[in-house]
Parts: sequence; C-alpha cells; structure tokens
Amino acid sequence: DPMPENMPVPRVTLTKAALVSARVITLVLTGKDKRKLVEKALKDGASSNLPIGRLLADLEMDIDIHWCA
Repeated sequence: DPMPENMPVPRVTLTKAALVSARVITLVLTGKDKRKLVEKALKDGASSNLPIGRLLADLEMDIDIHWCA
C-alpha cells in the first residue's frame, strides 16, 4: 500500500476546479482493476462516463501516474 498506515483518512476528495488549477497532479493506483479503469478513462477522454476520464481530458499539463500490482 503506497499510503502511510497512520493516514487520518483513506483519501481526500477535491473539486474539479481545485484539481485543474493544481501545479502538479500525481495519480497513485494499486491493483489491476484500477489500472484498467484509468486506461479506459484515458482512452475515452472527454466522453468518458468516469469522472477521472473527463478530468484528465480537461487538464492542460502532463501528469504522473504511479501504479503497482
């Protein structure tokens, strides 16, 4: 698990506006299912039925994606 054991919450949710205005975006994924989901979202782009796909299509910067099985 890439997250520290002492994290106060399992994840943080931000608005699309906050994410689009970020200077750096890094996705951390674990598991084959999540990788397939993000790969499909990237392929579908702005027409994706997944919020991550629409967000990634709206970004005007490169992002880092870190994945582990």
